[in-house]
Amino acid sequence: MTFVSLYSGAGGLDLGFARAGFKPVFANDIDTNAVATYNKLGSIQDPEWREAATKFEGHRSIQGDVRTAAADL
Repeated sequence: MTFVSLYSGAGGLDLGFARAGFKPVFANDIDTNAVATYNKLGSIQDPEWREAATKFEGHRSIQGDVRTAAADL
């Protein structure tokens, strides 16, 4: 299953969804630092979280106001 994440922050909740078997297809947050952290989720090496982290490979959060960031979808 897939999910969309609005107001994603650093991705903690999204990582939990990934661990439960879901794959992110869109993520957005207005905070630049949160998006930078979110976009590193695919590189997590911790064995406990690595399987979930693979669901983020090739996926990136988009920084900006959700009203305009999702306009091109």
